[in-house]
Amino acid sequence: MTQTERPNLPLFTEARPRTGYRLVQLPFELAAEIASNEHRFELKATDAESPVYLCSKTRTYQLLQLSQSNSLFLVTPEHAPDAMDIEGQAPSRFHATPVKTGYLECIPADPKPDLSYVPRYAGSEDLATVESELTYQELHSRTPVSETGLASAWRQAGGVEIDGRIYVLADDLVARLLIAIVDGTRAERLEWAALTAANTFGAVADEGEPQSVVTAVLRRFSDSPEEPYALNIPTIIKWFGERVLEEHGYSALRLADFDQLWAEALPTSLDEGRSLDLLKGRYVHPTPSSILYFPPSRLPTAPAARFDRLFDVKASWDTEDITPFLTDIEPNVDRINVLFMKHTKKKTVGKRTVVSRRGV
Repeated sequence: MTQTERPNLPLFTEARPRTGYRLVQLPFELAAEIASNEHRFELKATDAESPVYLCSKTRTYQLLQLSQSNSLFLVTPEHAPDAMDIEGQAPSRFHATPVKTGYLECIPADPKPDLSYVPRYAGSEDLATVESELTYQELHSRTPVSETGLASAWRQAGGVEIDGRIYVLADDLVARLLIAIVDGTRAERLEWAALTAANTFGAVADEGEPQSVVTAVLRRFSDSPEEPYALNIPTIIKWFGERVLEEHGYSALRLADFDQLWAEALPTSLDEGRSLDLLKGRYVHPTPSSILYFPPSRLPTAPAARFDRLFDVKASWDTEDITPFLTDIEPNVDRINVLFMKHTKKKTVGKRTVVSRRGV
């Protein structure tokens, strides 16, 4: 149908903008998820001054305001039974509502849930002194992240629910139960790659903790969040090594002393597998024979400031050694090369690629 053949369709407009409408530009995958009606969507923010996130079951987007000079109208069809077209059918008429200039854009985000306010659980004997008032649903409602994102963070933090209230397991308790789980299941000749909550609890029942607590430790160090659980032995060894470094804080250790302390901290069933490669991005060598805890949490989050701090510690870095100190601010490893090009001087030395401070 040409423009001249089209019937006249009345267009009604309002003179004043409506403030109750905000336009949101949806990514294709999010629009498809909304159209499916399978999940609930929520707008969340930690407080009135914080960014707002649109959260689905599996995805999290930060909402950013984009302004433009063009006029924007929200146009909706409206049935008009009193106006008939040439074929005897009622045409649509349209209602155009001006909206505020600009719209909201959905930017994929991966915010880290703040679990610092969740009470720490140090053991059944201390439960009465740290009784929690929080439920998991309350945590979900106040945390601006998707359901799956929160579930993953909760698992990695050692979150547990006891009598309907939630806690995060204290590291001392995790260490004690992890040793009991590894050594106890080995003594019972259970396969570390196929554990259940029931048979693991049976092997450590003497620890006096409820099964939910034992299961929380098991899930935290398993390759799978569901049964059968498969203990990730390198992750366990790494966790104990980082714990030894953290306990010494800002004090450097002789490498030989650190290795001995690391071996003593591990379950007796894990007498092999220690390697500094497991701890990359968590330490530096003040001298060739010493080691110092140096996690990304101590470093600035702005890329330029992050590189300045790293080059203060060490004038030049192999790219494979410095990359683990950057993955928290740029999870996409392929894009870390962009950071190198923007903030460092990069050169090849033999088969190695080395970065250093610009202008030096």
